[in-house]
Amino acid sequence: MRLNIIKKNKKNVRKTENNQQNQNQNQNQNQNQDTSTLLNFTNLKNLLGDSEDIKWRDIVLNENKELSIKLVYIDGLVNSADVSDYVIKPLLEIDLFKKAQTLDDVIKLLQDGTIYFVSQSSTTDITKVCTEILAGGSILLFENQNTAFIFETKGLDKRSIMEPAVENVNKGSKDSFIESYRTNTATIRSKLKIPDLVFESMVIGDRTKTTVSIVYIKSITNDQMINQVRERLKSLKVDNVLTTSIIEDILTEDITNTLPQVLTTERPDTFCADILEGRVGVLADGIPFGFIMPATLNQFMQTPEDYSRKFIVSSFIRMVRYTSLILAIFLPGFFVAITTYHFEFIPTNIVLFIAKSREGVAFPVALEAIALILSFEILFEAGLRIPKSVGMTVSIVGTLVVGQAAVDAKLVSPSILVIIAMTTIASFTLPNQDFSNSVRLWRIIVVIFSAAMGLIGFVLAIILLTFETCRLSPYGVPYMSPFVGNDGKGMLKDTMIRIPSDYNKNRPEPLKPKDVARRGN
Repeated sequence: MRLNIIKKNKKNVRKTENNQQNQNQNQNQNQNQDTSTLLNFTNLKNLLGDSEDIKWRDIVLNENKELSIKLVYIDGLVNSADVSDYVIKPLLEIDLFKKAQTLDDVIKLLQDGTIYFVSQSSTTDITKVCTEILAGGSILLFENQNTAFIFETKGLDKRSIMEPAVENVNKGSKDSFIESYRTNTATIRSKLKIPDLVFESMVIGDRTKTTVSIVYIKSITNDQMINQVRERLKSLKVDNVLTTSIIEDILTEDITNTLPQVLTTERPDTFCADILEGRVGVLADGIPFGFIMPATLNQFMQTPEDYSRKFIVSSFIRMVRYTSLILAIFLPGFFVAITTYHFEFIPTNIVLFIAKSREGVAFPVALEAIALILSFEILFEAGLRIPKSVGMTVSIVGTLVVGQAAVDAKLVSPSILVIIAMTTIASFTLPNQDFSNSVRLWRIIVVIFSAAMGLIGFVLAIILLTFETCRLSPYGVPYMSPFVGNDGKGMLKDTMIRIPSDYNKNRPEPLKPKDVARRGN
């Protein structure tokens, strides 16, 4: 019995020792983890690396080495004058700092606002400190106190606000978005001086750490729409946000559809006008464009200049745009269909003219049309890629010379050349480049259907395009509104014609805004 009791005691002692060892190991691991997250020079150095543009400077107060503070910033991202005048000088020259005996005294003085700086905060989070340094902030690091003070001293050179380069301005505001996020928000604030304008920012991009902001008017915009945009942006898991396509893809309802569903604009006045209607905007640091959701067909056919002219003139110009849209998509396909399969639909004198113009041409009409469309697309792309000083010259000379040479060489007929030239020019009347690109793609699709099945293929292409357009409903708003839905109400208010502003008193109903009225009674 005694032997059994002794054996049991030994086992209990061993268990106790093992438990103590495990507890000690866990405590050591926790201590190691806690140590790695402490806000000190070593850990911050490990996070930031050894890049030569990261500056580490020791500031010693009162010639007392025990009062040593580290100043950390990235050369080129900060305004050196601000760092010198508003951070370093006060520490060395203000009498209160000269009387400080310990670093705790210095921290207390900084917390009490002894250094007068507009944007200043303190933190113990090493991750936040690292993020602020990489964003252009200056950091005062108190190593033993596990504390840092952040000063927003961004000073990166930026492009000045200029006239929009893509969206030409005839009669309107001549400012544009630039790559600086804060400048863009200030530009919007200067146009919308209302207290319920909200900029809701977040950081996306695991490596670029890009600041992205959701912009809306709290008293107007539908909350459900805001939540959908917020959730989509938060779900974005990418390394970088350097191009517009990253944001456009996540905000697009159906990425397989060729039609643009997000309106991108470089004009703040366009951005503000859409926000006032009840839409949601998005701004991203480093991208000189604003994003507007939800986008509809009607938006892509309008410009701010429409509201700067007489409503009769604006209505006429809009009808010209819609006519150009129809010609740009359907005219080449219709011409190919009737000249290939349905000569009986063409008046006799026109048939004789077309037949005469095609004498000696070896290629069928469909192949001519596709070849010419692709040739114009190549010239268009070449004009975009080469230097601007010669871009216009190359486009004009290339079009004239190549077109005339092709006709003289009997590669194409004059009639199809005129048709393709007309549709190409018509597509350039569309205000939005993304929408114009989609129209150029659908033009080729319609020609292919027409070449394969004549007018039957042409009608099938129309049905397919109509289906693709009508099935879109980004953020619950029909893409074809106000032409469809809501029993056709509002179809004539601000679409192909522009009625006087006095009669356009309500915001678009499909957006379901909180405040429907555009103006007070």
